[in-house]
Amino acid sequence: MDARTSLLTFVPGLAGLLLGASALLGASSEIIRGRDPPPGWVFVGVAGVLVAVLGLGARVASIQIDEYRLRVEYGWSRPFSLRWEECLRLAPPRWPMGAWRVSGRVGDHDVACRLMPTDLLGHEFVLGVVAARAGLVFDGGGWTAPVRTGPT
Repeated sequence: MDARTSLLTFVPGLAGLLLGASALLGASSEIIRGRDPPPGWVFVGVAGVLVAVLGLGARVASIQIDEYRLRVEYGWSRPFSLRWEECLRLAPPRWPMGAWRVSGRVGDHDVACRLMPTDLLGHEFVLGVVAARAGLVFDGGGWTAPVRTGPT
């Protein structure tokens, strides 16, 4: 299953572009007169560019689920991939603006990805699929993997 994320995932990046454009517009009168722009406008412009780059680059582009793993693809970042047997926890957001957190252990490394509500819009069922395929059980605060034992 390949779930393309909602167009709402572009909102942070577009907000950053608008912030940068408003700083340029606000400082344009000073630039036209050959003066340095006020430091406040420079700060707003830099913040806008930073928000735009992070908002577009780190946005979740798609969520893929198959019988073996969960794969989350980002705008410009490296994809996150976690096999079901490596998935150890699915934690709900701690506050209304928070993200769902899928975490596990790959080899010697702890790995995690965060899925914002806009990433899951229209694909909320993905959370249930992750919990079911990874064999996670609800512990009152999230879904965790039961103790897995190997052969003795």
